Amino acid sequence: MINIDHSILNHECISSLWKSKIHTRWFLENEVDFKNVKTVDSSAVAFLIKWVKACKQRNEDLVCYNVPQQLTQLINIYNVTNYIKIK
Repeated sequence: MINIDHSILNHECISSLWKSKIHTRWFLENEVDFKNVKTVDSSAVAFLIKWVKACKQRNEDLVCYNVPQQLTQLINIYNVTNYIKIK
């Protein structure tokens, strides 16, 4: 399971994560814990969709734990609840 240590997952943070290529290691996992995340924007949803695609290539679902309410709302707004499993 990946534990996201960032309190903010916005465009700037996601861009930094992408440039650092940490996503290549993260995308090998199919469980993620958001317990430390307090603030998100729509780029977090886009990042999760990329992660879902990586999981689907292995016939796995991406399962998210301790998802902040703001992220849950964005997942609902963008109508991707069928792709991102929230526990």
